[in-house]
Amino acid sequence: MPTSMLTAALLLSGVLTSHLPSAPADSRRSRPEDNLLSNSGAEKGSRTPREWDRTQPVTGVEYLWDKKTGFESKRSLSLKKTVERYFPIASWRQEISLDEVGRRLHVGAMIKAERAHKAVLDVEFELDDGEFRHQWASYVGARETGDPPAQHDWQWYSGIVEVPEGAKRAFVGLQMYGPGQVWFDEVTAHSVADDTLVTKAAQLQGRPASDRGRLPVAGTRTTPQSGGNPFPATSRAIDSDDAKRYFLIPPRQKKAPEQGYRLLLVVPGGDGSADFHPFIRRIAENSLPASYLVVQAVAPVWSDDENRVVWPTRKLPDRKMKFATEEFLEEILEAAMNEYPIDSRHVYALGWSSGGPPSYTASLQKSSKLTGCLVAMSVFKPELLPSLKHARGKAYYLLHSPEDFISMSFPETAVKKLKKAGAEVHLEQYDGGHGWHGDVYGHIRKGIQWLEKQSN
Repeated sequence: MPTSMLTAALLLSGVLTSHLPSAPADSRRSRPEDNLLSNSGAEKGSRTPREWDRTQPVTGVEYLWDKKTGFESKRSLSLKKTVERYFPIASWRQEISLDEVGRRLHVGAMIKAERAHKAVLDVEFELDDGEFRHQWASYVGARETGDPPAQHDWQWYSGIVEVPEGAKRAFVGLQMYGPGQVWFDEVTAHSVADDTLVTKAAQLQGRPASDRGRLPVAGTRTTPQSGGNPFPATSRAIDSDDAKRYFLIPPRQKKAPEQGYRLLLVVPGGDGSADFHPFIRRIAENSLPASYLVVQAVAPVWSDDENRVVWPTRKLPDRKMKFATEEFLEEILEAAMNEYPIDSRHVYALGWSSGGPPSYTASLQKSSKLTGCLVAMSVFKPELLPSLKHARGKAYYLLHSPEDFISMSFPETAVKKLKKAGAEVHLEQYDGGHGWHGDVYGHIRKGIQWLEKQSN
C-alpha cells in the first residue's frame, strides 16, 4: 500500500522532523576484519554471489548481481522493482553467527539509489522458542507523504539494533518494498558494546561515503510541524484489549461548538499500523478545521503472512481474527462519542488503499454512525460488502488517479452503484498513480468540505 503507499507508508517517525547531522558525534568505526558477514562486497562467486541467498521470487522484481556497478569495486547486489506495491518483500540475505555477540549489532552498507521508494537494511532473529523477530537497521526512500523517492550515488547507511534475549541465529536482509532500484555494497554487521544506544531506522539519514564504518548518531528527531497541534494525541485500547488499539487526536478548539464537534475516523492503508500516526496528525492540522476530533484505527495483526488481509471483515475474514473490522470501527466511534459531544450529522471515515474496503463496510452497517466517507486509491467490490441499501442518505467522496495500478473501473463502479442505492457520490481524479501525490492535504480538505456540504 503505498505510506500510503507510505509512505506509506512510511511515516515511522514522529511529527515532521529535521535532518540529523552527517558527522556522527561518536567517531568510532567498525573494523572490516570484525565483519560477521562474508563476501560483503559480493566480489566472490561464479553464477551467484557466494554466501548470499535470494528470498522467494517476486513478480515485478529483479534480483541482480551487478558486475558493472560497485563502490570502489565492480560488483554489488541490487534489487529492481517495477510494480507499484510493497508486498511481498524481495530480499538478498545472509545468515550470521551470534557466537560471541553481545546485545548490540551495528549493521550498515554502502547504498546507491535510483528512484527508490522504500528499501531497508533488515535483521531477522530466530529465538530459542522458534519465534522470529525483525528489526530495521536503516531505511532508504521517501520518509514523509509527498517526499520524492531516494535518488543518490553511494552513501553510507547504518544503524544499531538490539539482539533479543534467546536469539540463536540471525539473518541480515537487503530488502526492497516499493518501486525503484537500489544497489548494496560493503555490507557489514559488527558486534558493538552493550551500552550502545539503539537507533530507529526512520530517524537516520544516509551519510557521506567518508563516514563508511562509522556508528550512527543515536537520538530522536522531534522538530514539530510548523504550528503543530497543541493537544497531545493519546493511544487508547477498547476494553484494554491491545488488539483494539486506536489513537485519539483531540480537537484544537477548546470549547465545543453548540451542536458538538465533528468526527473523522481514519482507516489507514498499507499495513494499517501505528506508523501512520504522524501523517494522521498532519491531516488533522492541515486538512481539518479546529472543530474536528480525529480517531485513527490501528490494524490488528492476526498473522505474519505478508499477503494477509490487513482489515478483515465478516465477508472477507481472516481465519485467526477474533473480531471483524466493522465491529472494531463502530466501537471506536462509540467510545469517541461517549467522551466528546459530537454533531451526529458530521461523522466521517477516511480510508485509502487497503483502508478503503473497511471504510465502505463500516458505512454500510445497518446502524452505522457514519454519514459519509472519503475513499482514496482503493477497490470497490460489492460482493464483499454489506447491502448497498444502507448507503441511502450517505455521502461518498472518491479520490483516484487514472495512472493507479488499481483500475479506474473500481471507483467508477462505486459511483454508479452507490448513486443507484440513494447515496450522494463524487469522483475526483488526481495525477501521479497510486499513493498520495501533489497537494495531499488540499485533496483531503476538499473532500471533507464536500462531505460537509452534503450533510448540512
